[in-house]
Amino acid sequence: MRLPPDVLSFPDDEIRAALVSIYGSDFGMTEVHYASYFTDVARQAATYRTGRVLLAGDAAHIHPPQGGQGLNLGVQDAVNLGWKLARVARGLAPDKLLDSYHDERHPVGARVIANTLAQVALTRHDGTSSGCSAGWTSPTTSTATTRWSAVAFPTPAAVLVRPDGHVSWVGDPTSDAITNATASWVATDSLP
Repeated sequence: MRLPPDVLSFPDDEIRAALVSIYGSDFGMTEVHYASYFTDVARQAATYRTGRVLLAGDAAHIHPPQGGQGLNLGVQDAVNLGWKLARVARGLAPDKLLDSYHDERHPVGARVIANTLAQVALTRHDGTSSGCSAGWTSPTTSTATTRWSAVAFPTPAAVLVRPDGHVSWVGDPTSDAITNATASWVATDSLP
């Protein structure tokens, strides 16, 4: 069965080439029946309520599908907002109750976005550990920490993360390079 021409689709040979480049095999693929395209675009509305306009689900936040968290996040938005709307509409609560929707759900959306973006970074297949290089913000930290950390990835690579959340070194954890990098970078950690 082929996809209708009006549906977003990719040629079979493009998908086959992507499989080979990432996994070294197309696993005997013969035909694509369904394909979707996702990016690492992530956005969140600055506020979930402006007067009578309330945002929930994909209208409030979008993120990559890693972890399958989007549907659950949107349903939780709706549950949180639904009972509040019902109470206000019935006159059982003041309109101000609706302000708590943003206060409660916005931080949750921000955490899910940070989590999915970290998953995207950790699963990149561009030849580097998690797609990061020295000087980049670490995909594993969202805020600065007070300690150095070494993070190992499924590919034979490790990342040395500075206390400010930036990558200082990327390389093979099984070699002496990580010991040398740690010695040269962490020795300067006590400097002001």
